[in-house]
Amino acid sequence: MIATPGLQGPPTAQTQNSHPPIGMVCLSLQNNTDPTLASFSQTGRCEVCSLFVYSAYRHLGVGAAAMQNMEERARMMGAMYVTLNTPAVERLLRRYATMGYREYKPRRRVYSPADVRDGGLSEDYEVAAFLEKSLV
Repeated sequence: MIATPGLQGPPTAQTQNSHPPIGMVCLSLQNNTDPTLASFSQTGRCEVCSLFVYSAYRHLGVGAAAMQNMEERARMMGAMYVTLNTPAVERLLRRYATMGYREYKPRRRVYSPADVRDGGLSEDYEVAAFLEKSLV
């Protein structure tokens, strides 16, 4: 979970009571479904997954700060690349490009049509783009 500014580490009962989480993010060292995203011990790749910021905190730079934090953690562990997948929507791809990410493998349909539709999103959100950023 992403805690409010000034807090370090995962939230605890005490920090959750005084500063509720404003989102979440995960750094994965192994993706058994798709090792091209994360296979740290073999390829030096880590995957940022589950990045989410509650709507009240969007447009404040929280997501970008969370990405920078995950990149720094990966770098400190010796990772060579950080990867992620995101819906292949131009505004998202432009945002990640400004942070130094580039597509490294073909897009494919991975997101559930029902979930996309239930979320009120267009079918463009069913297709994933696979991005990477070099840390070396």
